[in-house]
Amino acid sequence: MLEDIAKCRTMFPFNEFRTPTSAGINVITTLLKPQLGYFTLDIQNMVDDRNSQYAALRDTFELYSNVYRLSDISKLHGLEFQFDLTRWFQSQIDRWLSDLDTKAHDWVQRAIEKDQLSFVSEKLRHSSSIVDLFSFFQQQLNPGFELQWPSPQMKAIFIRDLSKIIMKRIRLYCQIIREKYRERIEKQRNEIIRKTVNVSKYSWSSLLGRNQPSGSTENEFQVLREYCVILNNLAQAESSLFKLWTALDYDPEQDGIGTTSKPQIPPSLTYLVTVVQAQNLQACDFNGLSDPFVILRVGSQDVGQTTVVNETLNPWWEESFQFDVKGTEELSVTVYDKDYMNVDLCGIGLPLKLDPTTYTEYTIREDWVTLVPHGRVLIRSTAFGETEDVEFYFGKSLNIASVTLKDMARLLVYQMHQDISNHVYEIFAHFRGKSATSITTELCDRALHPLLNYLDNNLGNLYENLYDNSWNAVVKELWDDLLDIFENLIFPPLGTNRNPLSETELQVVYRCLELTKVFFNGGSTGSGVNIKELENERYQQLILTEKLFHMSTEELIDSFRAHTNQLQTDRTSQEYKAPEKPIFIMIYHILRVLQMVHKEFNEKFIMKQMEMIAFPNTQS
Repeated sequence: MLEDIAKCRTMFPFNEFRTPTSAGINVITTLLKPQLGYFTLDIQNMVDDRNSQYAALRDTFELYSNVYRLSDISKLHGLEFQFDLTRWFQSQIDRWLSDLDTKAHDWVQRAIEKDQLSFVSEKLRHSSSIVDLFSFFQQQLNPGFELQWPSPQMKAIFIRDLSKIIMKRIRLYCQIIREKYRERIEKQRNEIIRKTVNVSKYSWSSLLGRNQPSGSTENEFQVLREYCVILNNLAQAESSLFKLWTALDYDPEQDGIGTTSKPQIPPSLTYLVTVVQAQNLQACDFNGLSDPFVILRVGSQDVGQTTVVNETLNPWWEESFQFDVKGTEELSVTVYDKDYMNVDLCGIGLPLKLDPTTYTEYTIREDWVTLVPHGRVLIRSTAFGETEDVEFYFGKSLNIASVTLKDMARLLVYQMHQDISNHVYEIFAHFRGKSATSITTELCDRALHPLLNYLDNNLGNLYENLYDNSWNAVVKELWDDLLDIFENLIFPPLGTNRNPLSETELQVVYRCLELTKVFFNGGSTGSGVNIKELENERYQQLILTEKLFHMSTEELIDSFRAHTNQLQTDRTSQEYKAPEKPIFIMIYHILRVLQMVHKEFNEKFIMKQMEMIAFPNTQS
């Protein structure tokens, strides 16, 4: 019919055909009027036919577009189109979206399976799977833009539902690629452990004059190029999501399903809380380690318990727990040490508030929970519940990709931690028998060579192969890990048998920390990591501790009282339920220095003081 109309318009450019003996005849009306009845009947029969639900979706879209055009032409010529295809078309759209959801699931898996984890090109340092995934998404958006939609609202609902599918498949992609990443990293670590065990077998052979495997670098964790590719895929996912969002040109006010009003706070929320890892825990066993696990509580109810990680002060769990919370509550995070016969307390976390007002968006929060007496636990939390909003799904997708990138950067640094820690502890071998006055920058620089060489090899590989987003994520985690190692040197975990550092060793630690910062900053050129990022809050806290070692006992006690009074003032004036972290950590550092100077300030005293300061309302 559309072709017939087009021919008539070519033959009769004017709407009406006139003769000397007749009034004007509307050619299009004359053509359409007898055919519309039959056409409407054919369309009705097609809709009533059950097999129509299996019609090819491309044909369905084309049919609806043409019928919509025919309806507009009919109205222009005074004819009413008696059949509304909107409901039928909506059912076809729903079917198409359901079919797409299934296809997208399979597409994600196939894209990852065939991915060789190699660069697309020298400039494009991600791999094929992320390219294939977003090409697929873009292909699905195109039909939606080509259609003539009956209303902006209908188009907006289509885009919203499509955005939800994109979010689900981004989450699936992140889950699969992250597991693949973890498997490869753990395989490398296990191979290093196997080689180390084999090397130890040569200890007796070396005494007999036989050859022993040489070269310690092969027994250190090295960053492989494929790790960079996977990290870049997540950075590329962030970039591609921004481009996809821009291509939508979405206007919630125009489309009619968005809202500019603030979302209502629900009476209860379902939270998903993940215990990721812990650092610098208290040592509870005779071997200077612990067998830690975490229990989560809301009020008096236990809402989650992790598995036990054996013999470590820096465990990695990444275990998730789901639970409902009404209103605003505090999440309690407690770390225990598992023994054969009993369970010891390893650390009590400062309360983490679960406030619905901070979870009404698509945010995925990450909080480092400070432990008493020391250490910290990384808690990731998000709340379920979806708004009818395209921005929500795209925001959620972006957050998932961003958190996964940070998580994989953290996992990479976690594998490097032991080698970095070994190099840092080996620094002291260069200063045995030396006095504090003989310590020079040149000596410290020489002692740092093994550590800086290890970092230089891996950072060079990372810098050469990573995108900026990926690079920043890894370097941030690496620097935080180094700060944690240096802090652990200055203040050994409670429960360990390590002696306090001597004056010489303390001077070495602070000088080496400064030299390591200069190394990360790029040396004299300052072309490396931004100095402001390096001199972060943790770094500043660590530098301040150097002054504590030069204070007298009276000055330390006065400083302790001043900080506790400040904390009490803050609680009273601003109604803090938990102490400000910097003040709390400074109080802990003061107590540790007092412990090193005077034996009366033993570990039990420190732990009791920290508990009283952190949880004043629970003390009798």
